[in-house]
Amino acid sequence: MGKSWFCLNLACSIAFGCQFLGVTPSPQRVLYLSLEDTPRRIKERLAAILPPGFEPEDDALKFAYSVPRLGQGCLRALEATLHADPDIKVVIIDTWAMIKCPARTGSSHYDKDYNEISQLKKLAEKFGIALVLVHHMRKTGAPDPFDMVLGSNGSTGASDNIILLTKDNRGTGAILKIHSRDMEDQDIALRFDQNTRWWQLLGKPAEEFQMSQERQQILDFMREEGQEAIKLDYIAKCLGKKVSTTYNLLKKLVHQGLVEKIALGKYRIKTREQAPEVKTSEVPNRVEDMQENPNGGMAQIG
Repeated sequence: MGKSWFCLNLACSIAFGCQFLGVTPSPQRVLYLSLEDTPRRIKERLAAILPPGFEPEDDALKFAYSVPRLGQGCLRALEATLHADPDIKVVIIDTWAMIKCPARTGSSHYDKDYNEISQLKKLAEKFGIALVLVHHMRKTGAPDPFDMVLGSNGSTGASDNIILLTKDNRGTGAILKIHSRDMEDQDIALRFDQNTRWWQLLGKPAEEFQMSQERQQILDFMREEGQEAIKLDYIAKCLGKKVSTTYNLLKKLVHQGLVEKIALGKYRIKTREQAPEVKTSEVPNRVEDMQENPNGGMAQIG
């Protein structure tokens, strides 16, 4: 669904101070562990998303392509790198599957996942960094979208923030679902621009991109009318629908919080805040090598 493109957009935004999803951050040094890609592919992707002739600050965005697994030296390698380069404020690990310790026969998957995430979280807290852990999702759906994160609930239970990038019901865009311990949950509608290779905000709340075309037709009509209140039978007549059908569709829109019923048979668009809009340095291929060449909070994205 484009997780790696999203994370690369995020990394460039933070490292170079580029606007992403309506936010222009203060530049911070980023370490990106691209464990499923090659240096060549990353170079090609950076060339696609950065403006021609763009010359970034040296070492603003560092890449590494290999790191030991957890339990086999991963934490030591990361800690040594962060000690050697204290300006690193964000670490992105793409993906968790590449550093997970192999499961042992008879062991609890929940305990194993929870402990591994907790170890990474302690590392992030020790150095005062943001650590983004990229993970895969199940192909099959689930009543609770966050149950689609691959593996046990131990991984999501130990994370401070969970971000899911999922297809919308129409298949034309994506929904960014954010669950956090420190802020209100959000659903944000996005689209991937094939020309710029950047994820972009859509101009409407996420709920509108998951509704049926019939409900969308009613919503668009009510916006065009621009009236304080519109009668049910008037909406049905103008759209060529039965009054009973229109009533049921409006009822669903009211339930979604997009329309409000202000009197018997009268409706209006509900006012609401919309979701806010948002030359890398040569570095060694392995985290271990960075210990000899320093120049060379926990979130999970599924």
